[in-house]
Amino acid sequence: MTEKENLWVCKNCSTEFIPKPMDLSCPKCRSNNTFPKVMKKVEEVQQRALEEKDKKEQELASKMKDFLVVTTPTIQGYRIKKVLGAVSGLSPRTRGFGGRLEASLESMVGGEITAFKSEIEKARLEAISRAIQAALDLGANAMVGLDMETSSIGQTIILISATATAVQIVSE
Repeated sequence: MTEKENLWVCKNCSTEFIPKPMDLSCPKCRSNNTFPKVMKKVEEVQQRALEEKDKKEQELASKMKDFLVVTTPTIQGYRIKKVLGAVSGLSPRTRGFGGRLEASLESMVGGEITAFKSEIEKARLEAISRAIQAALDLGANAMVGLDMETSSIGQTIILISATATAVQIVSE
């Protein structure tokens, strides 16, 4: 390793230093709150990725604000200007051991299985969001004929799919 790759950073005073064998404390403030400088780079990359993800999610939310989604083949008050094609969004989900245990206990008592219900609802919304993103990528401002389907894959995986036709619409 080069000297630069051996650098450590103090979280308290930001001093960069090369640690002595068996002593990782900061030579300036003597803090033990130190870490390899390369870790700082990793943290910075992770933070930028999170910020970029937030930015993309905000952009998508902004675009989705005026996006219309219907299960019918037409939208009252609008005319379909252009059909762009079929789009779909998938959301495969698996239940962890804890969730399966909770669901099995709830099913023994009878009634609604709330743990499973919340996962299915999240998966449904995720599938629709992915279909909308696919439609936006095609230049659509609406989806018509939305169809939702649920499939089981084995005993632990459930697949929710949202399929629709991406269209461009205009007010009549």
